[in-house]
Parts: sequence; C-alpha cells; structure tokens
Amino acid sequence: MQRYTPQVPPLSVTSTPPLPTPLLQVPANSRLVAVPLYELYDNVARYGPILSSIPFLLSRYRLNMVAAQPAPAPSLQPPPAAHDKREQQQAQQQLQAVAG
Repeated sequence: MQRYTPQVPPLSVTSTPPLPTPLLQVPANSRLVAVPLYELYDNVARYGPILSSIPFLLSRYRLNMVAAQPAPAPSLQPPPAAHDKREQQQAQQQLQAVAG
C-alpha cells in the first residue's frame, strides 16, 4: 500500500524595486487594518468565513525564504582619515623601525 504524499506547489516570493506611486490604495470611506494570522484562524463570527479561512489556505504552501545577497554588516568604526602618500610612507617606515 502506498502512502499519500500531498503535492505542494512551488511558491516564490520576490521583492520589487520601490516605485514612486503606492501599490496599495485604500478608498477614503474604508480603512486598512493589519490583523495577525492567529487572530483570523477560526474566528468566523468576527471576520467572516472568507477571511477566517486565510490561515488554512496558507498552510497548504511551503514557503522558503532565501536571501539573494546578505546585507553588509554596519561598521562601527569611523572611516580612515585621508592621508597623502608621503604621510603613509612615513608611518610605514616608523612601524618598520620599531619592529626591526
């Protein structure tokens, strides 16, 4: 007897470059509210049958978040002061004299 393995469709999440105009517009007579998924789950009385089924529908997908390129770590040191070649050579000679 074969075991049942559910088929999971691949889902890719990509970021888009910032645009000068907003992508999401809300009419003036409405308001946009952010609600966590755990509050939507099984709360038909408050959010209705369609919105309360969103967590169930999302559970059918497997999301893999992969960063394309890691962000560089911020540097806490100030940038090096600008020196001309003569000052750099003198500093190297002093270091060599102390080390040698």
